[in-house]
Amino acid sequence: MTIKTRPRIYYIDAVSSENNLLNFIEPNNPPGLELTASLFVGSRSMTKLMIEVERALNDAGENVYTVTFDRSTRIVTISADDTFELLVSSGSNVGVSPFSLLGFTGSDRTGASSYVGDTAIGNNYVPQFLPQQYTSFDDNLEGTESSLNESAAGVVEVVTFGETRFMEMNLTFITDIFKGKANPINNNQSAIQETRNLMEFLIRKSEVEIMLDKDDVNTFDNALLESTKKSRQGTSYQLNELVGRGLNDHYETGVLKFRKVN
Repeated sequence: MTIKTRPRIYYIDAVSSENNLLNFIEPNNPPGLELTASLFVGSRSMTKLMIEVERALNDAGENVYTVTFDRSTRIVTISADDTFELLVSSGSNVGVSPFSLLGFTGSDRTGASSYVGDTAIGNNYVPQFLPQQYTSFDDNLEGTESSLNESAAGVVEVVTFGETRFMEMNLTFITDIFKGKANPINNNQSAIQETRNLMEFLIRKSEVEIMLDKDDVNTFDNALLESTKKSRQGTSYQLNELVGRGLNDHYETGVLKFRKVN
């Protein structure tokens, strides 16, 4: 199957014990008392991180909180049904807060019931060329924990306890070389390092959001790296230079297999 659009991949660093305590104040709970929203440690997609921050705030406070991010700008908004304060710079746990992960910098936020972050969160990867050797999630379904039973009468029965969908693609023509406006390889003079960063994230078995059309950021699948050309377990990778095609300083990842997750 040929993909006719360039995809987009969103990913974000994990929550750890170094950035999981968010301090805030609710004027009526009681006035001036610092509260702490404690995030569970772990790697998540951007959307799931919003859900986790929302959970932590609602568990710690009495307001009703909503945490979202604009999928085009990747800017986070934290809102509530009453006023509250985000202790971005003065909280007792400022050294281990997730504010920078969420795009909030500078001074405390006070006097409102909704606050918008300052910077885009996470990372945004767009390949320079249409992925090759592509197979969609729709066309790659595997039964998990399957067994094949054949009766004495020759009746074959397949017993399957679950199903998993996979997607495959090879990211290729990765280069920092300037190509000009008319070239099908898009210009990105940091493309090689950006691909290294993505692959190092993927082999840690961290979840990403994959949009098959970079211009449709609202349609996406959550996925984990299943395997690479170098590793059946998906725990290592190697960028291969396309010297055999006469393309020095051009690389490809080889076929990457992604597992669709909920």
